[in-house]
Amino acid sequence: MKHSHHFWSGIRTMGLKFATSVLPILLMLGLVAGLTACKKSEPEQTPPRPVKTMVVGEQDNSLATQFPGEVRARHEARLAFRVSGRILKRHVDVGAVVKKGQIIAELDPQDLRLAAAASAASVGSAQAQYETAKADVQRYRDLKAKNFISQAELERHEANFASAEAALKSAKAQSAISGNQSDYARLVAPADGVITSVDAEAGQVVQAGQPVTGFAEPRELEVAFVVSELHVSRLHVGDEVDVNLWANAATPLRGVIREVAPAADPASRTYAVRVSLPQTEGALRLGMTAIVSMRFALSTETVALPAAALIRLQEGKDDFAVWQIDVKTSAVHRVPVRVAGFSGNQVLVASGLQNGSHIVVAGAHHLHEGEVVRPLSAAVPTTTAVGETADAAKSAEAAKTSTEQPASAAVQPATTTPVANQTER
Repeated sequence: MKHSHHFWSGIRTMGLKFATSVLPILLMLGLVAGLTACKKSEPEQTPPRPVKTMVVGEQDNSLATQFPGEVRARHEARLAFRVSGRILKRHVDVGAVVKKGQIIAELDPQDLRLAAAASAASVGSAQAQYETAKADVQRYRDLKAKNFISQAELERHEANFASAEAALKSAKAQSAISGNQSDYARLVAPADGVITSVDAEAGQVVQAGQPVTGFAEPRELEVAFVVSELHVSRLHVGDEVDVNLWANAATPLRGVIREVAPAADPASRTYAVRVSLPQTEGALRLGMTAIVSMRFALSTETVALPAAALIRLQEGKDDFAVWQIDVKTSAVHRVPVRVAGFSGNQVLVASGLQNGSHIVVAGAHHLHEGEVVRPLSAAVPTTTAVGETADAAKSAEAAKTSTEQPASAAVQPATTTPVANQTER
């Protein structure tokens, strides 16, 4: 019994020591867990969304536009034989530099020579008939002077003589044509230049006028490009433009518009434009890619914005708006605008904006009314008129079918649809 009493006394002593040492630790863990739960229950603070902005009126009130073009020769031609025949030999290849009068290709001249010989024989026959008719009419004139024949008989022989004379002239003309056709069997360079293409080979039978080679005179080079009906009225012969070659982008050239097509191409419905370039030795080569840059002045009421700044107020309707930032609270508000047209990746706003307004130009499709944002300044991008819309009506129609908002834009309200999504940088 005595040993049992000591045993249970030891157990109680150890229990008290354990309770006094572990209880503070358990209380501390419970306090930490409670504080953590309270902290998690507090709402997280979302940082303001960064957006690119621009200030209306601070940019140059003009539309900067670029057109892709190609360096071409001012004088180009598709060389062809003036007669039909089989090509006997081709003397040049693509890229060959030729001189004026140099033979480019030859036809088999056998048939042409035979035709020339037949024409020459026809001239001999007509000449003999002419001499006979001339002698006959002279004799009948002498007989009529002595009243040995009637006037009708003389007139008949004079008609025969006139017919023989006409036949001789016709035979000579035909012989000259046949002689020329013999010369046409040789295709020669019309001037000093370069061969740009080969469209026929030796042994091939070609028709008169069928292209055999392409030819260009590289002494005068220019840039050829096309514009839509939206811009053609702003271009005038003599206007200066900037030309940048992809092969030498660091050195821009100053060109002058030489020609604007008066009518649109029936297939593409675009207008061809030619820009004369200064003669830079060795810097230009046929076929080089160039970018033609120019600026069009806008009216004082019109503002050019990136297309990504435009949002649609209601699906299926041409009611547009932009996000305007309150400079005091940095909150965004929708401002209705009237769109005058589109040009490449820019939209022309005719009314609804005032000078000094801060407009969101990138990230507009992620915003909602009253959201606080963090503005980032951004310059208006330059328009590249590669697939530019033809006019405002076509552009508005294109806006109706623009891409829908991405799934990541969860904060986008259902009544706001982006016109053109632009990746935020």
